[in-house]
Amino acid sequence: MFILASQSPRRRLILEQMGLSFRVESSQFDEATLQNQLVTGHAGMLADPGILVEALAKGKAQEVASRHPHDLVLGADTVVVWEGTILGKPHSPAEAIAMLRQLSGHTHEVFTGVALMGPDHDAVFHDVAKVEFNPLDDYQEAAITAYVASGQALDKAGAYGIQDAGATLISSITGDFYTVMGLPLAKTRKLLYQWGLAFSL
Repeated sequence: MFILASQSPRRRLILEQMGLSFRVESSQFDEATLQNQLVTGHAGMLADPGILVEALAKGKAQEVASRHPHDLVLGADTVVVWEGTILGKPHSPAEAIAMLRQLSGHTHEVFTGVALMGPDHDAVFHDVAKVEFNPLDDYQEAAITAYVASGQALDKAGAYGIQDAGATLISSITGDFYTVMGLPLAKTRKLLYQWGLAFSL
């Protein structure tokens, strides 16, 4: 059995697009404690975002794999990083607007870590994509206001989702679209294929 250790609807959609058969099981891994251990300084400054997302993905996968030792488990974690600072989920519409204004006119990075755990299997990697936002002009202000008013910004790191109306705020992407969405499709699919998973697509 193949298990996705995540409740993310976006990761479920990506795996479904691969044509995989899987089930979803939430991980009980303590993400906050590990993140606090790996974050240095203050205001979310990181020594290495790649190390963070790999450690978080591995922790999630290992926790579920410990309960299902005969199954293959996939864990993943995504962070938005701007000028060395992690941008988490906004706590209010005002914070979301401020965050999106901050990103506007600049390029930031999105790191996604992936871990696969199972019998005779153990792999961890991360991928990085760069996202450039439109400049902060009247158009961008109107787009930010409309997007935040839709309610879509509040449950997403960095206050936007590339797969929804948040795409209207973006001018370009360098790297894998799916890394920004939450799971690098090409690299993950190739690894799963090498490990013998069957795809219907």
